[in-house]
Amino acid sequence: MRRSAPSAAGTGGEADPAGGEALRAAVRERARAVLISTGCQGRCPLGPVATVGHAHPSTGPAVPGTLTWTSPPVVLGPLDPPGDRALAAWIRRTAPRLADLPPRLRALLPG
Repeated sequence: MRRSAPSAAGTGGEADPAGGEALRAAVRERARAVLISTGCQGRCPLGPVATVGHAHPSTGPAVPGTLTWTSPPVVLGPLDPPGDRALAAWIRRTAPRLADLPPRLRALLPG
């Protein structure tokens, strides 16, 4: 079963915080992948971030406002357009396996 949430970019000509068609396509192609994006909700000191994990099959777009992870998700950020392409490639291959996280993205892990 493949599902993806539509990208919900902000209004008023802002940049898409989820970052580009490559990322949206990767989410559409990967089972249990969900993309939820929004513009800044107030001050955004870190810029765009990504939370990557497997969504439980019973949650996601069909249940508005809820998402249950099958394992702890990986948080990466701040992202920039090259990071978004690396993120898309990782999602297509093996995300959320940390062992396969590319060095460019590994540098974005907190702490």
